[in-house]
Amino acid sequence: MSARLVFLSPGQAFVDIDGEVFNVNGEGKGDGTWEVFPLMVYERAPDSRWVLIQDAGKRERIIAALKTCWPDNHPGGWTRLEIADHEPFDRPLILPVDIVQRVVSDFTDPDEAAAVRGLLESLEIPEAERVARCILHLSAGSASAVLDNIALAKRDYRDAILFAEYDRNDNRLHDFSKPFRLNET
Repeated sequence: MSARLVFLSPGQAFVDIDGEVFNVNGEGKGDGTWEVFPLMVYERAPDSRWVLIQDAGKRERIIAALKTCWPDNHPGGWTRLEIADHEPFDRPLILPVDIVQRVVSDFTDPDEAAAVRGLLESLEIPEAERVARCILHLSAGSASAVLDNIALAKRDYRDAILFAEYDRNDNRLHDFSKPFRLNET
């Protein structure tokens, strides 16, 4: 088996194994560790969408292959690859102030605001804070749109990020990994 690291960012690694590319989600840490989330490994479906790999043995083989081609001196500083002892959604989401403020400003009815806040706090997906901002941006004050966008994010959180942060030509308009105030034009 031949493995090659194609791309690495703070949240995902793409590894080519014998000509097939896989997407492995993880988290870059400040101590030089990049943690793999062992349940968050994706492959390309025939229609080119990324789909979660259900077969645990296949996920393990992909992660093992990723270990064989891990760089010693990645520019991000991640010199060690470890398997996370948690999944990204094992920790409860505590909404940052900017998200709470946006909920209050977008949903003036206190009951509606509390419901939206509760939905966002219960997100069990990677990059939950970023995705919560994306959901609020896409929903533009509509509670029903919040539900639709949460459903979208639960299918594949990266779709919510793509639709909120990029235009049709793939030009980045926003970076919702940062607070709302840093995304205002």
